[in-house]
Amino acid sequence: MPTPAPTTPHLPWRPLRAAWLACATLCCSACSLWLQADDKQCSTDADCAKRGLQGAVCIAELCQRPSAAVTGNAGSSTSAEAGASAPASVRENAATAAPASAPAAGRPAAAGGGSGARSNESGMLTVGNAGASVPRAGSAASAGSAANAGNAATAGNAAGAGRAGSGACSGPECPECSVDADCERRGVVGGTCVSAKCRPAPQCQADGDCLMRGPEYMGGKCTERQCVPNPRFRCAPPTAATTSETRTLKVLVRDSLSLSPISNLHVVACAKLDLTCSQPVKDGMTGRDGYLTIELPANFAGYLQQSERREYSPAMYFLPPVFPEDGVLQPFPLLGSGVIIDALAAALGAGLDPMRGHMMLISEDCAGTPLAGVSFTSTQRDAKTVQFYVRDLLPSTTAMDTAEVGNGGFLNFPSGTAVINVAQTKPALELATVSVVVRAGYISVAYIRPKTR
Repeated sequence: MPTPAPTTPHLPWRPLRAAWLACATLCCSACSLWLQADDKQCSTDADCAKRGLQGAVCIAELCQRPSAAVTGNAGSSTSAEAGASAPASVRENAATAAPASAPAAGRPAAAGGGSGARSNESGMLTVGNAGASVPRAGSAASAGSAANAGNAATAGNAAGAGRAGSGACSGPECPECSVDADCERRGVVGGTCVSAKCRPAPQCQADGDCLMRGPEYMGGKCTERQCVPNPRFRCAPPTAATTSETRTLKVLVRDSLSLSPISNLHVVACAKLDLTCSQPVKDGMTGRDGYLTIELPANFAGYLQQSERREYSPAMYFLPPVFPEDGVLQPFPLLGSGVIIDALAAALGAGLDPMRGHMMLISEDCAGTPLAGVSFTSTQRDAKTVQFYVRDLLPSTTAMDTAEVGNGGFLNFPSGTAVINVAQTKPALELATVSVVVRAGYISVAYIRPKTR
């Protein structure tokens, strides 16, 4: 008597006529459904759509998902999506073709290792010791080419067929490597493969080993045999914000000389690429305490602008690329217009050019503490531009870098987008390169922090 077909629901195989077919996993947006291989489900792709299986293709009377790929000896992969658009004859052949090492019809695949094949619940055959995964005949992955299935089945030493990068697995939990050479191929130069994960090449045993890597490592640490730079001079990568998030921001607007808060001041928020703020995205008024409260997208890139109060010079305050967790920003300083700014220019030996703009720059470390010993340079400054740094609360044209308050800037800078290079002078260390919009008659205010590590 013939052996009856197995009926256990979770077994990943079942006989079909004179050949064998895998169970197909069909995915929709909210569920996964196992269907038996010997049930006739379709004659055309349209039948699959009628069943609610959008995107599935009809192969050997089964609705199958076009997602898996076949890896051959040459390392090439054939997508089931390509098979879906192949001629009908190719799809029929693919539906009935079996891998070279397929078990006899009506029998389960051999269990265990060695050179035999074993089934798993993903509808794949695991072939030999190489770990190569080959879709069984009739699965969506075999729709592209029956030859590829045969090639992969005989690949006893197919390098990396079951490693990260194949179509069988994706995501952080998937293996990245089997040998160190896999890490090199992933771009981890000198990396080692530990527990199927690529680890960077060891850099240190103690903190002192990191000093030779550069001045940014002065005060850094050796953590898990990797050198971590000084957190003051190389900031941790920010957490990316989604476009749907918003953040409530608070900023104190104050007089830059008296440090007194400025109340009832109208401020608008402008996108960074809106160079003239022709389309403000938000606005608000400062309260009696001088604080502006404004809600903006968490990933907003732009500036705040004041241009209505005549007793203060028009100003643009550039927002940081990453907003602080508590939403409280550094103060927005305004400089008195007319006599005050003219006196400042005269003290610096310059006359104000109405066709040019001015910058007030503040250097900070990654925690927001002012940085002394920092220089601001730009190749766009010219003979009319006057650079200054603040010393004892007064601007100086002879100082070469910032003092403990971290302030400096430019008068009469050409209008447009200024590229500013920020560096520590002792020891010499590049901190950041930033762009600041400069507009005629305006003062651009920017707090500048080091780049991320």
